[in-house]
Amino acid sequence: MLTVSCAEMTASLILRSMQDNFFIPDGLPELDKIAVRRCAGRVLDIGAGAGSHSLAIQDRGLDVTSIDISAKAVTVMSERGCRDARVGDVFDSYSAPFDTILVILKHWDCAESGRPCQVSQTA
Repeated sequence: MLTVSCAEMTASLILRSMQDNFFIPDGLPELDKIAVRRCAGRVLDIGAGAGSHSLAIQDRGLDVTSIDISAKAVTVMSERGCRDARVGDVFDSYSAPFDTILVILKHWDCAESGRPCQVSQTA
């Protein structure tokens, strides 16, 4: 069984959470670098957060569409240089197919509501 639990947070905790989980000042972790290297063709980055993975994919010369359900995250992605950042989710329709779909689930955050979510699996 997959359980998602959310708790209320203050604005300062939300900002600290976003800094700790979305901005990667020392570069991507090794497993994430492998995932980025395996991307090919047209890429959809789902739950792109601050766009760190999308920017690494763009640096490889690939066309990447970066989506997140948070308009605030999309603003951050755009300001950081993601060329095609959009508010959206996996259920949206797109005009052309993607060759690679990237989903890196390190942290789920309900940024709009200020409620961080923790995901756990139980037997």
